[in-house]
Amino acid sequence: MKPLEAFDLPGAFQAREQQLAATLGLGGALTNHGTLVGTGTEHGWNGVLSRFLPGRYGLATGKVVDSQGHQSEQIDLIVYDTFYSPLLFKVADATFVPAESVYAVFEVKQALNKAYLDAAAAKVQSVRRLHRTSALIPNQFGKEIRKDLNSMPILGGILASGSDWAVPFEDALRKHLQNQQRDQAIDLGCALGAGAFDTVRQPIRDGRNLVELSVSVPHRSLSYFMMRLLHRLQQLGTVGAIDYEAYATPLEAS
Repeated sequence: MKPLEAFDLPGAFQAREQQLAATLGLGGALTNHGTLVGTGTEHGWNGVLSRFLPGRYGLATGKVVDSQGHQSEQIDLIVYDTFYSPLLFKVADATFVPAESVYAVFEVKQALNKAYLDAAAAKVQSVRRLHRTSALIPNQFGKEIRKDLNSMPILGGILASGSDWAVPFEDALRKHLQNQQRDQAIDLGCALGAGAFDTVRQPIRDGRNLVELSVSVPHRSLSYFMMRLLHRLQQLGTVGAIDYEAYATPLEAS
């Protein structure tokens, strides 16, 4: 039998890594102005993720809202569902994503350090404090089921162009991740050229304390982050069905 043709998986990841790094480096190469660099970096990460993630996931920059009239802080990157809960509100240049649609939120920074990690945790907390509905879903057996949102925490992360911590930064990162409260817990992130990380945390009902931390080698940070993000999204499955009646209630005449 003819032997199977070889495929260079490490080489494929290396090519992808170089391509992604070139895309993300574009913002910093164009200008040294902090705000413009930050905006360019956000667009870079948005472009990278939009090319990599399956079509069922949408990407937006904006705020997350709930049916009770609350909103989060401004979020750099929101990964949301485009099929089961596709509702979006666009007002002028602003985008508002219902909390039920959200899989993950990311803060984009120029460096991975304690200050920016704390800032990312605060942004994540402003999203997780929002109310999420979960409507009953009919199935083929004539029964209705409801997604358990406690088993589906909204993922929170940080995406950085580098790290202020010496590589490897696992010990420094672990210390700060261990001190985060339940709604502030950062799940995964990437520091370009320095390393990416992923966590195992307790369930929501148990406080989401840090159980395990995994960190990539520096030169595979982007590839590792992308594969871990896909794995985490796969674990979440589909978002809960949005309860459209809850969003319609404030529109009813009293």
